[in-house]
Amino acid sequence: MSTGTKKKRKSTLPMVSDHRNQATPPDTEMEPQRPARETTDAAQSFHSQIVLDDKYRLMNEVGRGAMGVVFLAEDMPLERKVAVKFLLPSLATSPDYAKRFNHEAVAMAAIQNHNVAQIFSFGQYGNIPYFVMEFLEGVTVEHLIDAHNRRGSYISVAEAIEILIQSLSGLSAIHRAQAVHRDIKPGNIILTHDPIRVVITDFGLVRRVQIQSDTRALAGTPAYIAPEIASGEPGASESLLTDIYSMGVTAYELLTGVMPFVGETWKEILQMHIEDEAIPPAVRRPAIPAELDRIITKAMQKSPEDRYGSCGEFIKDLIDVQRQRFSEEPRRFSPFRSDIPTIGLPRKDSNEASDDRAFRATDTWGDDQLVIAEADTAFSAAIEKSAKRLLPNCQIHIAADGNQALALVERLQPRLLILNLSLPELSGFEVAAILRGESESNQLAIAMIVEAATSSDTGFLRGMGITDFLERVDGKSLDSALRPILEGAFKSS
Repeated sequence: MSTGTKKKRKSTLPMVSDHRNQATPPDTEMEPQRPARETTDAAQSFHSQIVLDDKYRLMNEVGRGAMGVVFLAEDMPLERKVAVKFLLPSLATSPDYAKRFNHEAVAMAAIQNHNVAQIFSFGQYGNIPYFVMEFLEGVTVEHLIDAHNRRGSYISVAEAIEILIQSLSGLSAIHRAQAVHRDIKPGNIILTHDPIRVVITDFGLVRRVQIQSDTRALAGTPAYIAPEIASGEPGASESLLTDIYSMGVTAYELLTGVMPFVGETWKEILQMHIEDEAIPPAVRRPAIPAELDRIITKAMQKSPEDRYGSCGEFIKDLIDVQRQRFSEEPRRFSPFRSDIPTIGLPRKDSNEASDDRAFRATDTWGDDQLVIAEADTAFSAAIEKSAKRLLPNCQIHIAADGNQALALVERLQPRLLILNLSLPELSGFEVAAILRGESESNQLAIAMIVEAATSSDTGFLRGMGITDFLERVDGKSLDSALRPILEGAFKSS
């Protein structure tokens, strides 16, 4: 049973979330259930005392899927964080799965691209293969979609196009290496925080699945799988065009917030990919430009020869839409840039004379609100103390995580939000992106707390209308840094 057109999006859909998050476990009936965790003995196969190759010390588990488990680890010689992905112990005894797992490591290691996760090393712990890759601190595109769903908002069209272009750039590098990803989906595309970039990770493994009496070799997650793979066509999983289809489904969800096909069982979903036509993206979300609707529909064609023949062709059409629709925006990448009016009030040019006398406690803004979203209690207290010196009558509120920050902004409608990039629950990037999608937040000024005002983050943040940056300083230096930010947000015209 496929989903119908949605009038107003709000909160996440349990069926959608359950179907998209998990790849199909091997040798199981295709039901929309999360795979069972490993047994206690298997789960204890990895622990923090393990040091791999005399240099990678395991720290804690950070992710687990149907095929593998990922640990945060320390690269001791280089004093950096890395991620270590193991094939699940229950699958490591299969020569076929072990061979394919190692093939994934070799394929990824051969690709040097800004938009593809970098592999540092691979080996074997006992009989369990693993590979070491860069640790990506950020959020998945799936997480970003869910964050907007919870707020009943859409990711902006301009932002979605940027994410897709960067994702396709990484996928193009994979294809140039004559490799097929096999599991393109929002959960395998990560938006990193520092620096900001879109990164493809987790190549898919071909796995055997039981669909009633029919056993098939299946690559990918059923919610995003190409029709030719779903129907079991020989050699389909080796075709680059299956990744194009999966990217089309990802684009559909990125822009509409829902997957094109949702059913009660994996079998039903696969059958929809083979037989059903998706509801056009622009029907679900009328604001989607007609040309962009055509692009997504082309990428999702049932017949491979009717799709884009390469990532380059896909990218070219997206760039054409970007130029036609958003040519006035900065031509630089920001995964959280929006197509609504810029947040924040107009600021003076740096060479314009400053009028300190106009910045004083008056009844004009005495009841205004300021929200500080910072998990470091010492620094949030320092900002609060400095702000009180500069704005004695302003009401100041503290949020310790992203969810609290959104709740305070929604309830108080403050004039200014001072926001840390790395908040728990929802990151500062996610909070800013969500607020950019809400028209009632257009007049909210946002200042971002950064380690250095010249960091690589700031250029991208300016693209979403954030022009104020607060470095981690204290005392009089904090007063000096905070003053122009408060002036821009609170000073009466």
